[in-house]
Amino acid sequence: MVAFDALSYNVSGDLYFDEGDYKQAIKEYKAGLQIKPDDVNLLNSLGVALTEINRHREAESCFSQVLQTEPQNYMALINKGMSCRLLGRSEEAIACFEQGLHCKEHEKQASIELYLQLGKLYCLEEEFKKAVSLLKEWRELRGEPSEFIFFRLFGEASMGAGEHHEAIKALQRSLQIYPQNADSQSMLGLLYVLEGQGAEVGLSLCHRAIAADSGDARHLYRRAAALRHLKRLPEALDDVRESLRIQRNNEQTLLLRGILYEELGSLRRAQQGFQRIISMKKSTENRKKEALAGLARIAARTRIFSQPKEERV
Repeated sequence: MVAFDALSYNVSGDLYFDEGDYKQAIKEYKAGLQIKPDDVNLLNSLGVALTEINRHREAESCFSQVLQTEPQNYMALINKGMSCRLLGRSEEAIACFEQGLHCKEHEKQASIELYLQLGKLYCLEEEFKKAVSLLKEWRELRGEPSEFIFFRLFGEASMGAGEHHEAIKALQRSLQIYPQNADSQSMLGLLYVLEGQGAEVGLSLCHRAIAADSGDARHLYRRAAALRHLKRLPEALDDVRESLRIQRNNEQTLLLRGILYEELGSLRRAQQGFQRIISMKKSTENRKKEALAGLARIAARTRIFSQPKEERV
């Protein structure tokens, strides 16, 4: 009888959920949990309903309770991963999604959503080679995808991994499916410039991306990187400044600003920029290494300039 009562609350909660009445659904699920506190279905359902009204911390707690009982519960792993991602806890989200990849349910479904969520997180954490490998695995399992987002993400991952020709092909395919996508435009534009496949075409793609989505600092960063490659340093610096006005503490853009100051001969500003990156808590190890290398170059140049002329000869 107790099990029936808990089940009835789950069913009624689902009915409210399907009608979009998430608050009432939450009340029903909670009532069921008072009868059967460890009911996996109720906990999962409650977590999903809480997610719908942006109560992600409470939702994550529900999914964690499920996983204490059933560590391989596929639904709870995926939902907890989603909650952690929305809470900015990328490492925990990655761990959940990676564990989900090894569940029997995933082997049956091979859901593109899981691959895309994990691929996005890998790119966010600059684990580009992992993202490339993951997306290739999905393509091998399910065949050539038709989704625009797959190609955009595969292009981003390949670009970050240094596989520029693969990235170009993926981004071209992305734009065939969704020609107005600004991300694909600015990434492809930068790649065209870097790979010598047409500077004007590449910059035109970057211009279009910025015109379509001027509030995204990444497009300005990519055009700045393209302009730097073309030795148009003052223009590149203008774009970097505008990018940092939108996204003040982006370490990738701060690093590019330091490099541009260095190349323009503003060594003091470059030095300050590199030191700032090193002191930032969120800077990646690779970014800090690049900043340290910049400081070393400046130190070497300063020593040369400070030497008497006879010693320099």
